[in-house]
This record gives sequence, structure tokens and C-alpha cells, in this order.
Amino acid sequence: QKIERTWTIPDTASAQGITGLTLWIEATDNANQSAQSKSVTLRFTTPEQTLAELAQRQTDIRNKIEQSLQQQREAALPITSGMEMLQQNGELQQQDRDALQSSARNQKNLRSALTQDRNSVKSTLESIAEQLNANNLGETNLAQETQALLERLKQLDSTDLSTAQQSVAK
Repeated sequence: QKIERTWTIPDTASAQGITGLTLWIEATDNANQSAQSKSVTLRFTTPEQTLAELAQRQTDIRNKIEQSLQQQREAALPITSGMEMLQQNGELQQQDRDALQSSARNQKNLRSALTQDRNSVKSTLESIAEQLNANNLGETNLAQETQALLERLKQLDSTDLSTAQQSVAK
């Protein structure tokens, strides 16, 4: 059975300090057994509050990207060293092979953290973009910056990260 209910939230709600609603459903069947759903909280924010929260999330993501790029540069050092050793000696010593394997793992983890995991930088940026659009803030500077970051991340994933990971795996 479908039950619909429309509520009108009074304009005075925010003036009275009401910033959201927590909703859940409770039901009892004919055998007098009852159950309750998980609760869902709906927050009421101004566009400015929403922008500020999403801007903070984007700043956190920018920092994570910078850390990841630094890790990328550091992980490239054993590759460069290993390639030089291979050219000079025609073979790699065990410690160099170990360093390359470690670098390969680091590259794989870095790529996952940036673009592939459920909680990746890419997923977080996509979430920010969705929230901006859902709140009619898709034309703001923050939305444009988020799209630019997503594009840059896409470029990194298609060139730098995948190439680095492949070259280390060889």
C-alpha cells in the first residue's frame, strides 16, 4: 500500500531554530509485530551554507590530490633509478627489483585512492558536483572548479597514473 503525505514547512521554522527533520517509518502488521526503518535526516541550509560546506570538502580534496601527486613523484624515483641500473648493468639487483615491486604496489594504491575506490577523490568530487547541481548551485565558481578538478583527474588517470603503473609492472 502506498501512502503519501505532503508537509508544508513553515517559514518560521528556521527562525525557531529548526534546521532539519529526522524521519523514519514505523509499521505494525495484523499480528501486532512492529518494525522501524532507519532514520533519514533532512537538513535545511541556505545556499551560502551549502557552498561553504562543499568548498571545505573541495579544499580537503585539493590537499589529498597534492599529497597523492607528491607520492607519485616519490614513487617514480625507484623507477628512474632502476631504469638507469638496467641500462648500465644489463640487469637489476634484488634490492632494485624489490624497490620496483614496492613502487608498483604504491602506484596501484595511489591510482585506486584517486580514481577507483568507492571513497576515491574522484567519487568525492562527483558527489560535490551532484550536490551543487541538486541545490541549484551548478553555475557557481565552486562548480566550475570542481569540474576542472574532475577533468584534471581524468587526464591524470588516463596518462600519468596508468602509464606509471604499467611501466612499473614491466
